[in-house]
Amino acid sequence: MVAETMENILLKEIISYSFDEIFITDGKGNVLAVSPSCYELYGVEPEQLIGGNVFELEIEGFLNPSVTALVLKSQQPVTIVQQTKAGKRILVSAYPIFLEGRLERTLSFSRDITEFEKLKERNEQVAETLAMYKKEIENLKKLESFLYKNPKMTEIMGIVEKVANLDVTVLIEGESGVGKSRVAHLLHKQSFRHEEPFIEVNCGAIPESLFESELFGYEEGAFTGAKKGGKKGYFEAAGLGTIFLDEISEIPPNLQVKLLSVLQNRKLTRIGGSKEIEIKCRVICATNQNLRKLVAEKKFREDLYYRINVIRLSLPPLRERKDEIPSLISEFIAKFNQKYNISKQFSPEMVRWLCH
Repeated sequence: MVAETMENILLKEIISYSFDEIFITDGKGNVLAVSPSCYELYGVEPEQLIGGNVFELEIEGFLNPSVTALVLKSQQPVTIVQQTKAGKRILVSAYPIFLEGRLERTLSFSRDITEFEKLKERNEQVAETLAMYKKEIENLKKLESFLYKNPKMTEIMGIVEKVANLDVTVLIEGESGVGKSRVAHLLHKQSFRHEEPFIEVNCGAIPESLFESELFGYEEGAFTGAKKGGKKGYFEAAGLGTIFLDEISEIPPNLQVKLLSVLQNRKLTRIGGSKEIEIKCRVICATNQNLRKLVAEKKFREDLYYRINVIRLSLPPLRERKDEIPSLISEFIAKFNQKYNISKQFSPEMVRWLCH
């Protein structure tokens, strides 16, 4: 019997004690040496692999795919994640060993990453769950910015939450002071556009002569006094955000046609220009008037009414939401105390009086 050399003994010890599973083949893929840990990874004893060929082992499903087979074909180092017959996921790095330009051996190192993959998957699931909870918390915080206890308002806020991310036009109706602007802000904040501009336009505060230029913009030289270089209108300024047209009923009749065209075609042309500009903003409208009555009286275009009335939110007046008055009082007291650096409170009697 030929005595083993110190190099062979050392090689066996390295293979035996290595943290990684070591796999050695000759230049044709015949297995020469395997770590004892291969049973845990591949479900077979080392003796069953030694002497076998990696191409046959791949067909039998022990190695799927065989990284050594890939190295033999490409004659380049290869690193892959391997699925074994034992159901393990293995990270394998294999290297070709050349002698005088000829591939003589392949050497691969394998590490079981099954638990790591499971942990990674669990972490991803936890991260996804946390992101979902974070979004819900953010939504709740946004809703808290609009205090409500009234059943009707609870129903409206439920609709707001549902339609915030729907890219449709919303019409908010209600008397002056019921919170139309706040609901519009809330719709914007809860939508995917929340980091984009929110442009609020009070249609009743714009002189009729300036309405078209303010809303749709103008080119340089369009009229006397036109700004050099022209000017963007509110629709362009909104960009990918939201434009809120408050008091939509105040839009002059002659401009309702152009607004309808812009909303239908999602394009506008500046005054004095010929180039069509695509608009990508969301449109929210509000009114304290009865638009259906105005339509019947021929003071508001019917086709424009139906164009903006995709989702309608009718906000009840505060006299129908008296249960919300104490909360609103608390909110405004906190706001003004902070603004004026004071510390004032209303007596319970005063709060009850205001609720009446």
